[in-house]
Amino acid sequence: RGRPPDGLLIPRGQPGAELETEDEVRQAVARVAPDVQVLCLHTDREGWGERVQVTRAALVDLGYEIRACRWD
Repeated sequence: RGRPPDGLLIPRGQPGAELETEDEVRQAVARVAPDVQVLCLHTDREGWGERVQVTRAALVDLGYEIRACRWD
């Protein structure tokens, strides 16, 4: 989802709420990745599989390791 400068999510239905292009997804990943330990990807929108692939590729390109979470 899109984020304004205050860092909150743009509500669905408003302009900029959905990340539509590969470049938008990559930019969003680059902005949030340094500040988080886990990324949650929602799969309730059309094209979610492509967004997951782009997100993963962006993280790998940025030097992040992709692995399963441990919940213990």
